[in-house]
Formats: sequence, C-alpha cells, structure tokens
Amino acid sequence: MIYQGGKGKIGKEIAEYIEMVEDIFDWDGEYFEPFCGLLGVGIHFAKEGRIILASDINSDLIMMLKKIKKGWTPPKACSKSRYNKYKISKTHSALRGFYGLACAYSGIFFAGYRIKSGKRDFFSTFRDNLISMKNALQNVKFSSKSYDKHKPKGKTIYCDPPYKGNSFGTEHFNDFDFDAFWQTMREWSKNNLVFISEYEAPKDFVCVWEKKMKTSFNDGDRKKRTEKIFMYKL
Repeated sequence: MIYQGGKGKIGKEIAEYIEMVEDIFDWDGEYFEPFCGLLGVGIHFAKEGRIILASDINSDLIMMLKKIKKGWTPPKACSKSRYNKYKISKTHSALRGFYGLACAYSGIFFAGYRIKSGKRDFFSTFRDNLISMKNALQNVKFSSKSYDKHKPKGKTIYCDPPYKGNSFGTEHFNDFDFDAFWQTMREWSKNNLVFISEYEAPKDFVCVWEKKMKTSFNDGDRKKRTEKIFMYKL
C-alpha cells in the first residue's frame, strides 16, 4: 500500500532486516507495531504466517482494517460531498477510515479530496490493494490506542511515528511529543528489540539501516531523503 509516509516501497526490505537482527540475537519475541498505519512492514510478517500485534491511535483506520479482515468490501466510489461529510463526523467507523484514506491527497487522513490525477486512479488502486490484504490480516491482532499506553516486554517492536518536521496538519500528527517518544523508546529498549524509522534521532540512538528514497509532498515537488532505522545504544 503506497501512500505518503508509508513504507509500502521498502517494507519488505525493512522486514528482512528485522528478521536478520532477530536471528543474530536468537530473538523470538512477538512482533508489535504501535504505529501500524497500513502495515507497510508488518504485512510481510503476516503473509509468512507470523502472528503480529498492530495498534494505531487512529481508531477509524483500525476499524477499517478489522472489517477488511472479516471480508468487508468497501464502496466503489466516493463523492466530494460524502468525503466532507465523513471528515467532520464525530462518529468513528470503518467507512470513515476508508474515505479518509482512499479519497485523501497522498493517502494522508482527510488531507484534502483527491481520487484521481490524470490517468492515475488513486481511489480504485487503494481499494483493490486494501481488499487484497484480507488473507494476511487473519494473522493480525488489532488494538487502537496511543503508543504510550502500551507496556510491551520481550517483543520485537517496529515504530514508524510521525517524522519530526513533517508538514502534515492532520488530526493524528498534531502536537506529537517527540521528546517523550524517544524517552519511551529508551525504556522499551531495555526489555524489547526496538527498531525506529526516522530521518534523524537523538545522539544515543544509532543508525543501523538506511536507504535513499524519493519522496513527494505534491506532484511537482520530489525530494531525495535517506530513510533510516535507529536502535538505542544501551
């Protein structure tokens, strides 16, 4: 699933790296993603039959994924008026999760209505790819709460938080406390194998993997950035 900020293009490479580190440490902890999004990394473990734990603060997103897991077929179309209706709705639902992502600019939750651009049909592609996840999702256990409400122990954890300096003004990225996040990662690293995706990290975290990527915040602005994975230096 390709969308702005997601790991659809490099998720398989990241999953393979995590597995390699697990082998090195002879680690067999449960796999957990507290910022699961659309499971750009975790889906590869799920496809292999590994049971994974996935959580996200976006309850509409989680409701959507749980419904897809049960065999739900999302609508084939969405008007701008329907999109705007769900955008302002205070009722959480799988439909709100679907419309907020499938119809949104760059796949960022309710970040502006766009379903097509030229010959590119973003809505249909998103819908088809979402439906194709059904079988793998049978191996996923979902929850919806803030990452800091979890108390993991003995797990393999992959974190893909909002990146510092991002320009996304969406409801789930606002007011993210980066200092608190990194302190939580320090604590989690004492009892878990923790991997964090970001561009930069505090000095007591080491970059263990990196890859140059082209990112686009709009159709005319493409930048090359280096995606990195960090681990805490205990």
